[in-house]
Amino acid sequence: SPIIPPAPNAKKIPPIPVSKIGEWVVKGKPNPIKFWWNMTMGAMTQLPNTNMVREAFKKVPFVVVADNLMTSSALYADLVLPVTTIFEDVSLMAGVRSHYVQLMEKAVEPPGEAKPDYWIFARLAERFGFGEVFNKPIEHYIDTCLEGSGITREMLAKGPVRPVEGDWIPFKDGEFRTTTKKANLFIEEWQKKNFSPVVTWMQVSESVKGSPALAQKYPLFAVQRKLARSVHSSHGMNPWILEVQRDKPNVMIHPEDARRRGIQHGEWVTVFNHRGEHRAIADVTTHIKKGVVSLENGWWEQQGGSSSHVTNDQVDLLSNGHCCNSTLVDVRREA
Repeated sequence: SPIIPPAPNAKKIPPIPVSKIGEWVVKGKPNPIKFWWNMTMGAMTQLPNTNMVREAFKKVPFVVVADNLMTSSALYADLVLPVTTIFEDVSLMAGVRSHYVQLMEKAVEPPGEAKPDYWIFARLAERFGFGEVFNKPIEHYIDTCLEGSGITREMLAKGPVRPVEGDWIPFKDGEFRTTTKKANLFIEEWQKKNFSPVVTWMQVSESVKGSPALAQKYPLFAVQRKLARSVHSSHGMNPWILEVQRDKPNVMIHPEDARRRGIQHGEWVTVFNHRGEHRAIADVTTHIKKGVVSLENGWWEQQGGSSSHVTNDQVDLLSNGHCCNSTLVDVRREA
């Protein structure tokens, strides 16, 4: 039967915005953090203002990183727990990016002492006195997830199952998921947050026009892009991929911006601001606008550091996401 979660604690614990993890942990805001469990997240490559994230790792008395490789975050762990990859255990996939439900079958045995994340949690639950809820075989939890769907593990063992027949038509018959069932130009949820309920233009705070004093020091607007070599930072140190893809980060910069700084195509440069630095090779090209540079996401600490070292950790007012593409920097030649 489904797991019934315990009643929530009467004391509400205020959350930390993801983009502010580094700064808030360092400042003990809203509460001092004594223990940090890091899993399924590349904190030292994906969180903005990475130098502050490093300081946060150093400040927390006990840091556990559960991962399948010695990642950039694992470098700062007090304890590293080796976990299995998706190819080394059984699991269930029914994500929002696919129309299919799939059984993820074990392809190979895990190396060494690597264990699945749920196995580690089961052992912790046993020590806290409620292991019976967590220590059943993974098949039990897969069946629990499938309960009521009409799909069984036996069906999935034969191949992926598409639970809904026919084409998916967004806003079929003109019906929207709003209170009026129509497309709204007046957004009630925005009004509840004391924002204009009608779409309006707002100046980006960290930008040439939004923060002219900062732009005097760092006049270039930095955006980030993904590469075919990795998924965020996953596979970033895969030697096979590094053989067929580039093994060094690049930064795209317009020829006029490069000429002003004496930068030649193909030479090492440093992208920098008040948060930190990021080393990369200059790609001098008209494929990027003048006044803008494009950084590459996903490079590891062991490869010289992530582009997130310089990115803005401001919290977006509506979505609570981070503003990595609203970042001011400058670029200099390496001596």
